[in-house]
Amino acid sequence: MKKFAILILASALAFSCGPKYVVEGIVSDHDGDKVLLQNVITGQADTCIVKEGKFTFSGPASNQTLCQVRLIAGRRVPNTCYIIPEEGKILVNLDSTDFFEGSGPLNGALQEVIAWENATNTKYGALLENITTDEQLQALSDQYNAELVEYFNEAFKNNNNNPVGSYIFREMYYNIEDSAQLNAFLEGAGELILTDPLVVDKIEFFNATELTSEGKMFVDFSGQDAAGNFISLSDYVGQGKYVLVDFWASWCGPCRREIPNLIKVHEKYGSQIVVLGVPVWDQRPETDKAIEQLGIKYDQIFVGDDRTPTEKYGIEGIPQIILFAPDGTIFKRDLRGNTIESTIASVLKK
Repeated sequence: MKKFAILILASALAFSCGPKYVVEGIVSDHDGDKVLLQNVITGQADTCIVKEGKFTFSGPASNQTLCQVRLIAGRRVPNTCYIIPEEGKILVNLDSTDFFEGSGPLNGALQEVIAWENATNTKYGALLENITTDEQLQALSDQYNAELVEYFNEAFKNNNNNPVGSYIFREMYYNIEDSAQLNAFLEGAGELILTDPLVVDKIEFFNATELTSEGKMFVDFSGQDAAGNFISLSDYVGQGKYVLVDFWASWCGPCRREIPNLIKVHEKYGSQIVVLGVPVWDQRPETDKAIEQLGIKYDQIFVGDDRTPTEKYGIEGIPQIILFAPDGTIFKRDLRGNTIESTIASVLKK
């Protein structure tokens, strides 16, 4: 027993003597609040308390992961700092967009990327002051995004198997619009990137989008009706009528603005088509209240916190309004506004 205890102690000492990182940070006016240090790849996290405007973290060094440092303090969301826990000291300033200074080549590369972002945002922020029309705003936005994509594509090539690449992917996430663009971006990427959960999610998202694109057969999912009975999408879709399905939530402003268009279609064409709501990322009390407030009379499939429906249909944002043909194939996605009624009217004339 004594020998066993000595072995454990020796092992612990050997581990504690390995390379370490130390984060020394500052943040103003938040003594007593917590700062979070979170591994964005695994989700593991640690916290510490701000004392006299300072906070500190330390632990085993790693050049294989990306971490986020941020303040936990009510509604205020200060700058979030990304770091790589390389060996040595990392200085973090949550009061500044300059964020941090750190030893190690990967932190140096990360700082370079962030510095470019800050400079580019400052440049376009100044140009934005002279914008007077929507056309000018759109042109400037397109120019900004094009410059962003060009820089990040090149920077990723030099960091396609390290945590800097993980950071770049997160910054590029919403600029990657289809699987072809994703595959091109990830060409040559190593295992560290390809196994990043966010990369895996994006790949699965585009796979789901492809499987549920226009012309493909519907993918089934289940939930409950208003009385709590088990029902599925297949109880409505593929039953010989066009079915208009609205993925929505009570808290979603754009969703609520589309509801009158759906109600109008339901009242006008309810004998010829089926209108169906699928409240997602929501809870029954809030959904039921919204249904009453908005005067919704058509059926709902309640799925609560179950993300299966949105995952199966590759839905990242709502509302997502899909028209299914009588045979169950997907006729049209991304319907909004007046195009909802016009699309229904056109298919019913055929």
